[in-house]
Amino acid sequence: NLALALKMTLSGIKQNITVCITMFVISLVLVFSGLMTENMIADIDPFINMIVGEVADSCININTEIEEEFLQKMDKNNSVSKCYLYHTVELCHDGGIALSATLSDDFQDVNNQSVCFEGRFPKYDNEVAIGAKYAKEKGLKPGDNITLSAESNKAEYIICGLTQVSNYLGKDCLLTRSGYERMGSLQNVSYYINITDGTEIDAFNAKISKEFKNGINNTVNIQLAIN
Repeated sequence: NLALALKMTLSGIKQNITVCITMFVISLVLVFSGLMTENMIADIDPFINMIVGEVADSCININTEIEEEFLQKMDKNNSVSKCYLYHTVELCHDGGIALSATLSDDFQDVNNQSVCFEGRFPKYDNEVAIGAKYAKEKGLKPGDNITLSAESNKAEYIICGLTQVSNYLGKDCLLTRSGYERMGSLQNVSYYINITDGTEIDAFNAKISKEFKNGINNTVNIQLAIN
């Protein structure tokens, strides 16, 4: 009788443990599903920002020869709520490791201000913000100096912040345009554009392409590309 009682007790404990573990796993799944629903359905922007880094309505790549005229017309265009430089180039960390560099005249203009999660965006031409994953791999931190190269020229920068996006496996950095121009020159640049509600993005891009003709290299409907 004692052996039977012990056997039943142990069996009950085992069953209770199994039930507890099952309920714990189900709870985790429900919590995760709730968070995914909030991020993917209720508000997809945080998820998209984490993946691609920056989102606008349109991206237009232009030759630098028409840049001044282009910006003047964007400033006067009632369909444009914001137009800012957001251009990507490739450069190297000293030692030959390729990094994808995003350039802007002023990073306060970008829509996603959470990209730089430690320190701050670069403001001066001797500053750079680098991917947190890459910084960890190389033992780098804000305040350290780093040597970058582009177009066979080198320049030294102070790390002012760390960034976190899923693109480029963490091998990315942010520079001001003037910071990049310490090493190289730009023949074409990309501008991100937020357009006003009610404006059709493809129609807007087509109109701008027709207006500037050969000065426009490419237009992208960013919202369509995301969806």
